[in-house]
Amino acid sequence: MSECVICNADQEESDRVWYAYAGRLRLRDALRVAQKQWPDAELTSELVQAHLHHHPFVQPTPPGKLNRGMALQEALAGFRRHSLFLLLAIYRAKSLSARQIYQFFYLDHAEDSEDLRALMARDLRKLSYRSFLYQLWPENVGTLSFPDPGPYYFLNRQACPVVERLEGLESSSLPFGQYVTSISQVKEFYMERDARFMDVVTAMRAGLYQRSFLLEGREVTVHLGVEHWYAPVQLFCELPNPNGGEGSHFAPSGLFGLRVESRDGALSALLPVWFEYDRGTEEADETVDEILRYAAYYSSSFYKTKFPRLAAHNNPGPLIVLCDDAYRRQEMVLALRDRVGDRHVPIYFTERPTLLRDPYAQGVLTGIADPDRHYSLLERVVHHNKALIDQRVFAGTDRLTAPTIAQLAARAETASRSDKRDDRLDLSAWTGEAPPPAPKADPRGGGRPGAGRPDRGGRPGSAGRPTGGGRSAEELLSQLKSGKKP
Repeated sequence: MSECVICNADQEESDRVWYAYAGRLRLRDALRVAQKQWPDAELTSELVQAHLHHHPFVQPTPPGKLNRGMALQEALAGFRRHSLFLLLAIYRAKSLSARQIYQFFYLDHAEDSEDLRALMARDLRKLSYRSFLYQLWPENVGTLSFPDPGPYYFLNRQACPVVERLEGLESSSLPFGQYVTSISQVKEFYMERDARFMDVVTAMRAGLYQRSFLLEGREVTVHLGVEHWYAPVQLFCELPNPNGGEGSHFAPSGLFGLRVESRDGALSALLPVWFEYDRGTEEADETVDEILRYAAYYSSSFYKTKFPRLAAHNNPGPLIVLCDDAYRRQEMVLALRDRVGDRHVPIYFTERPTLLRDPYAQGVLTGIADPDRHYSLLERVVHHNKALIDQRVFAGTDRLTAPTIAQLAARAETASRSDKRDDRLDLSAWTGEAPPPAPKADPRGGGRPGAGRPDRGGRPGSAGRPTGGGRSAEELLSQLKSGKKP
């Protein structure tokens, strides 16, 4: 391999071959990039494949010291809006593969195309080179089981201040385990379990693209935005011990807020549905114990504080238990029925392969009262959230959670700066605020950034980049939180 022109090239030039393969996961694309870059080298697919095999991708070294202000300003002033959503999603998921990122962020309202894959490759390359993401190839870690061939992306250290601000967290509150700067850290993550459940999250979102449903004689569209997906890192709490003594940790696998909108505008609602992923590594009775702890979770002070409106209406929504195969599902149904008897609890079971094919197809769920009866996921979500719909508890633009102290502070700052609303992104779905009225013309002149829609399934790249204009990171953050369309 010493005579390989790719190996002898500049590091950034040789990495372009990796990024071409990473963005499309096809050898011919890496070959095309290499041949275009070195037209006189007579490269073949065999030579490129040998280079990829013998020279794994090397993650660029992050800066020695994190400059939080500079990192925040660079992200808010220089990244596309969907890149910020991507950082947020990877924080919640711990890691995402290139395939999951493509399905989650790039296929919404857009057909699969080479241009779309190339756009993703460029975005991921920029985020990785600037140390906002850490890129890992399975070839670099032989001890883990990867559902996808790679690459996988983790948060890198530069992304910490961005995620903290967008999530309403305290500064410097992300623990070391939430971001990756070395390959040795990856072994600490439950990679296989996380990646397999993220396939379900991706399917839940992608299954709604360019699709409508008929609910109670009314045509509706359903959306699942990043801001309405809650991961274990957000749902984790410590449940008290009813017998006294030390409490126990509990974290649901996920909570989704499905945004349902009717074509005629008469219906706009946000409906919760919980998920628990059962890998089948424990006895069925032990897993049933874990499922029944949801009752304690719904009555905990953490839940009442984080989801005050759900707690006030005593309407958490249905719980879907996800099993890996049909045998485990049947075992779990029988074990739970033995514990709850004939009581009608809103708990349903499904299998991961069934849900991955189409989460919103007919008959994907079974209950415990009558295991031979099958239900539609969307129909069960609407049925168990009927009270929330009738009382209009949540509009489609609301959030299930109460705002954090940091988010309330950002709102107060935004209100005090109401006369400076130029160049602001519409992220009102994060803050729970209504979008402000259209601003007056900017006396400084200059064009507006390219228009885009909030993250409810808009084509990536449609949002323009906000211009920094010499403003500080605090000013840019205030503008990001305020909620004006670019």
